[in-house]
Amino acid sequence: MISQRFNNFNTWFSVAIAYLILNAVRLRISTGQITALNAMEEAWVPKWTKYSHIATQTHGSIQDINDLYDADHNYMERVKMQLKHDMNVELSGDDTTVLEIHIDADPRGEIPAYPFAPHGEVMRSSHLINSIAISSTEEGHENDGKKPVDVARIGMKRLIINQDAPIPPTSTFLPHPATSTVDFDMSFSADDVGKKCCVVFWFENPKGDNRSPESLVLYFTII
Repeated sequence: MISQRFNNFNTWFSVAIAYLILNAVRLRISTGQITALNAMEEAWVPKWTKYSHIATQTHGSIQDINDLYDADHNYMERVKMQLKHDMNVELSGDDTTVLEIHIDADPRGEIPAYPFAPHGEVMRSSHLINSIAISSTEEGHENDGKKPVDVARIGMKRLIINQDAPIPPTSTFLPHPATSTVDFDMSFSADDVGKKCCVVFWFENPKGDNRSPESLVLYFTII
């Protein structure tokens, strides 16, 4: 008896390998992966032939095809995940169909940028740590104490300058890790004591491709 699962995989396997090798450059399939794919197919064909014919099917051939299926199926799934998440690969409809790559649908489609800038405020200062609260400038929601709807993160950039230095343009500020909460601690190093931190914030949607307007510059002395 032949497993339908193995039969379906056998039908797809050789087609998928040939497609990956043919489109290796565009799909960023490495030379090492091509070698592995060829070796997998060479090992699969004789084992499948023996397994799929009743006259030659034995307990040994059944175990062999089980072992090969587990290894080859797992390898192909890793390749599909690689293609799915490689930002330098733009998958076509043929790619997803032939390779059976499932593309997650965005259930809500495009999420627009939140149109109101955040407001940042230092709530507490201690040695090398400042506790900061973020709120919206949208009328009626200034003190909600939570992220607005469709906002996933608070992005930010900052610059540490001498206490008596003027605040420079925000285009010169340096990226700082985003936070998923509206209340968070910002830490500093001992070398920063006595200097001034300048920081601006913005709201980001879940995909990070749409951002709100930036906040006014929040600045404070590092103690």
